[in-house]
Amino acid sequence: VRGGFQSTVTLRCLDGDWADAAFVGQVCSDKAKAENSAASVVLTELCADEQLMA
Repeated sequence: VRGGFQSTVTLRCLDGDWADAAFVGQVCSDKAKAENSAASVVLTELCADEQLMA
């Protein structure tokens, strides 16, 4: 990504649509921040799924 770093997380270990989902974080100034951003997106999405949290 021009001007920074962006990370994407996929979770092939999960079933159904989750296995094909790609979670993209924000563009950040360094690699570690970009990885943390993508991880934050994953956690937000997974925690919002009532079936996974049951």
